[in-house]
Amino acid sequence: MSTTSGSPPVSGRLGTAHILFLIVAAAAPLSAMVGTVPLAFAFGDGAGVPAAFLFAGVTLLCFSAGYAVSARRTGGSGGFYASVADGLGRPPAVAAGYMALLAYNCATIGLAGALGYFTQLVLAAHGLTVSWEWCAAVGLVLTAVLGYREIALSARVLALLMLGEIGVLAALDVAILVRHGVHALPAASFSPHTAAGPGVGVSLMFAFVSFIGFESAALYGKEARDPARSVPRATYAAAALIAGFYALTSWLAVGAIGPDRVREVAGKQMGDLFFGLGDDFLGTAGSTILQVLLCTSLFAATLALHSAANRYAQVLAQDGLLPPHWPPSTSGTAPRTGRASGRAC
Repeated sequence: MSTTSGSPPVSGRLGTAHILFLIVAAAAPLSAMVGTVPLAFAFGDGAGVPAAFLFAGVTLLCFSAGYAVSARRTGGSGGFYASVADGLGRPPAVAAGYMALLAYNCATIGLAGALGYFTQLVLAAHGLTVSWEWCAAVGLVLTAVLGYREIALSARVLALLMLGEIGVLAALDVAILVRHGVHALPAASFSPHTAAGPGVGVSLMFAFVSFIGFESAALYGKEARDPARSVPRATYAAAALIAGFYALTSWLAVGAIGPDRVREVAGKQMGDLFFGLGDDFLGTAGSTILQVLLCTSLFAATLALHSAANRYAQVLAQDGLLPPHWPPSTSGTAPRTGRASGRAC
């Protein structure tokens, strides 16, 4: 699906905030809250899910310390491909690069389908009948257009979409706090008995998958104004922001429903759980906004993952591991960057 970008990257256009938006958009906070957290409540350790998010965040922050050092050594571009080459050599790096490219493209395709499906449902709820295929097609066309343009434009679009979805979740958080006060933050969620109870492995699985794309800061080094600083800062900030926001919002959801009831309620309502909370705490208008912003969240995630896949494809092509850019160079071979060749033998 994703191929190398139609236009060459423009260096020096992205700051730390731009890269941060690209990372967090891939994680899709609103989509994770609506789709992932209820599953973690129902099939994981219930009220202990907020602790799982914090554990995942701390783990990835520790990983980021070494990853940031590698990003500085490799120029802040190439993602896992460059970092694996830096630490283990070219053969493992080639495998990591192909795996990352496949994973990002598969995730992008899956999100495009989810975008079409949920957009169809939201439109149908408001009296409009449009097939999911057409909804997905519109999303793919917009993704292709923005993906072809320089990355700064996509970063600005993602910034607007991110502010919307984080804003509505923040409004829900505040409404729960106003109604329930300190009881909205039950200590039971972080008690060892609950946090490490039955189903903790499932909760951790959902928690870690919610950080999808957090390493992608190291794909934008060539387009960053100061990659030596922007890439590590964006990686640290993304891990901390995603962990903190997910943990807080899921914790407040536990408080709103009740620690003893959250597993049962989530098992019955599943994807409607947060829409029900929106109805209860924000009114019908708030629930409608949640539905609309779920669609924009899925589009933002599709665009962000597509951009990351593009850059993996580009770096692999530059190292001769994929067909070169079109039109081909006069020499008939792809330019080699030496990114993964430093420890090849």
